[in-house]
Amino acid sequence: MNIDITNQSNETIEDALWWLIVPEENLVVKDAVYLAPASTVSQTYTFTVNNPGLHLGQAYLTVFTELAAQDYTTFTVGGGSQKGALLKAGYQPEYSPGEISLEVTVQNIGRENLNLVLLYNNSSVQLPEIPAGESIKHTLTLSCPEPGTYTVPLAVKENIADQNAPLLDAQLITFKVKPIDTLSAFCASDKPVYSVGEKVHTTVIIKNAAEEEISCPYILEIKTPSGQLINQPDLVADQPGTYLIQVTPDLPGYENIPAETFFLVERQSDLKLQALLVPEGMEIIVKTDAGGPVSGAKVILGEQSKFSGSDGKVKFIRPLTAEVFVRAEKTGFNPVQEMLNLTDLEKASISGKARCEGRTDQSGITVTLEGTDALTGTSYTAAATGDGLFSFTGLEPGTYLLTANFPGFLKAGRTVTAAVYEATDAGELLLLAGDISSDNVVDIDDLLFLRQTYDTIQGEIGFNPVADFNTDGRISLIELVLLARNYTKGGYR
Repeated sequence: MNIDITNQSNETIEDALWWLIVPEENLVVKDAVYLAPASTVSQTYTFTVNNPGLHLGQAYLTVFTELAAQDYTTFTVGGGSQKGALLKAGYQPEYSPGEISLEVTVQNIGRENLNLVLLYNNSSVQLPEIPAGESIKHTLTLSCPEPGTYTVPLAVKENIADQNAPLLDAQLITFKVKPIDTLSAFCASDKPVYSVGEKVHTTVIIKNAAEEEISCPYILEIKTPSGQLINQPDLVADQPGTYLIQVTPDLPGYENIPAETFFLVERQSDLKLQALLVPEGMEIIVKTDAGGPVSGAKVILGEQSKFSGSDGKVKFIRPLTAEVFVRAEKTGFNPVQEMLNLTDLEKASISGKARCEGRTDQSGITVTLEGTDALTGTSYTAAATGDGLFSFTGLEPGTYLLTANFPGFLKAGRTVTAAVYEATDAGELLLLAGDISSDNVVDIDDLLFLRQTYDTIQGEIGFNPVADFNTDGRISLIELVLLARNYTKGGYR
């Protein structure tokens, strides 16, 4: 396949990448290219075709995160299906909050007439029949009331009874909705420390971008040490410990920036930890000494560090060491730290390899071993190394169900029999990419999740590492192709 890249400008283009994608052959190629002013660079890539039918070869040129150029060609291998479609969408880079219109063009690039369904977000629309070689246009109206970056997944498939029919083409479009204004919340209690039974008054102020105080709706939550939520600015402090005040402006079409502070009733709350082994790895729950979940606590597990969610929970890859240090901290609370012991006694052992499709670094894959028959109820988890290797030791002899999980990938598994004092090789478990929603099937929900993080890089707001299938720190065309290739597939159950 020959690709000619022409720089029509009078400037040098550096840091460009050219991509070649042939979904029918599971082929994704990328390489750096240097483009001198007003010049053409030719690239040739040779590959072996294995699958019959109509093939769509797509070429892209990207400069940093921007798509600079694209083109496609089609060719047929042997017999098989002669159906193919290409999606294009016309849109603006920025909109104001409200309803926006997208003009979608669907081109029939195959040799047969097509009856297609256009999928977008969680909706679909039946398109008129498209004769071979022709195209149609359809206008989509989307509601975008809130500011931010929107990524809309578009896909077309045949309107046939088979629910597992593959996508003929898929595309993600990204645009921004500009806020009307920026609203910032400020909150405070009338003093920092109270006695049990004392009245507390909370003050809330909302300011716009010009730092003018305005009157607008807001959401107020005061969380007690036991986890009770109070939505009024006045309360009686009936529990000792740390109270969290959280305020968020609530005006559609505006950028609403929340605020958080705290006050104490007689003392600071002590943080408490609960550690659990789960199929995805290890789960740490951060609570107060009164039992309420603590959000926004920094949790350090070995060399890993994350912040707890609104339920106080945070998930980690299970450490490979027998013992691991864990610590949780948050301003206004007394920190907690513990040493967790994960040591197992050696009896029988099972080892093998787990591999995520499209990744070179396999570290972090969670492998679960569950007993069957007489061993029902026993369960173990381990984390794969960078090479995908895993092992379980200290096992009772018998038959086990072995499964491998990693966020963004379908579950893989098989049954394995372990004998006492013997090392059993379980072989390789292959995890297919695309299950961002963690429901063990690649479907429209995963396209929706991918749109939320598409075209972001690691460190940016909105970047979702679960969707970064090849771990290159960028959500790009590779992720879209991998997801589309496994669309409608399910994992091991």
